[in-house]
Amino acid sequence: MIGCSYGNGYRLTHRDDYASAIVEAAKSLSTRYRSVAHIIQSWNTDKGWMSERGWECPVIIDNMMNLELMFDATKLSGDSTYYKIAVAHADRTLAEHFRRDGSCYHVVDYSLKDGSVRSRQTAQGY
Repeated sequence: MIGCSYGNGYRLTHRDDYASAIVEAAKSLSTRYRSVAHIIQSWNTDKGWMSERGWECPVIIDNMMNLELMFDATKLSGDSTYYKIAVAHADRTLAEHFRRDGSCYHVVDYSLKDGSVRSRQTAQGY
């Protein structure tokens, strides 16, 4: 959503307010980074159907599409924190989300105590 709107706005106009919105969105996303597991948590687990799954820190493969925002924010702000979060998340996703046949789990749940994988499963799809 940010790339298609503010990202394109910035690409076409180079307006500072668009750049600020991109960096602010990355800053907001970075609050979901869990350093113990090196991932960006996807869903809260305290309400709705997610609370019934017993997850602690679920991460969906779909989160990979958010990493472009983090790279853009690094370029615009000069703050490498966003880059480091994105790379850590990508590395952990590569290590934990993919099956031997190349398909992927939709959800990997991590422990917030030690960062270990608690479960691999699918909430949507195969």
